[in-house]
Amino acid sequence: KGTGIGLSLVHSIMDEFDGSIQVDSEPGKGSEFILCLPVLKTVAKATEVKCDQSEVTEEEMCGSVLLAEDEDEIREILQEFLIEKGFDVTAVDNGQKAFEVLESCEKKYDLVVSDIKMPHLNGDQLVYKIRSSSVIDQPKIVLLTGGVGIDLEDQSHPLVQQIDGCLCKPFEMDKIIPTLKSVIRSKSKKVA
Repeated sequence: KGTGIGLSLVHSIMDEFDGSIQVDSEPGKGSEFILCLPVLKTVAKATEVKCDQSEVTEEEMCGSVLLAEDEDEIREILQEFLIEKGFDVTAVDNGQKAFEVLESCEKKYDLVVSDIKMPHLNGDQLVYKIRSSSVIDQPKIVLLTGGVGIDLEDQSHPLVQQIDGCLCKPFEMDKIIPTLKSVIRSKSKKVA
């Protein structure tokens, strides 16, 4: 017997893509689920981060990072990878915890790396709360995204104006450091 998590997960995915689920069920005969997804009329171009190809200095790659990612496996892999590269990493599993860590002012974070889709406080809400806070020493912010729900090429989008970079899932590990290097070297977006 299943736990019921599968249908819940499918429902979440369909919501994310503005889709719908049709169900036809007859006792003793079973159920039929029809998934309907909208057709894309245009295809977004992949955003390519242009990175400085020069070597990263130890000083540039030894800052403090607050990592907010609700998926345990991704969070653990990223945390371990960033620690191996010299970062001091604090990892939390949702945006609300990330905001509380920042607001506590116990430590200054150079960089916040946050997933967009998370429970309690999602990534875009976290970005806006960080940028509007007068208490938080403003870090640079990189969002982790599956590319759904935001056009990262639209520089006029309010969220894009607030972040310093992004990593699109699924990401390749060799893209992380060049992206972070580019963000570290860039001027921070401290827009309220």
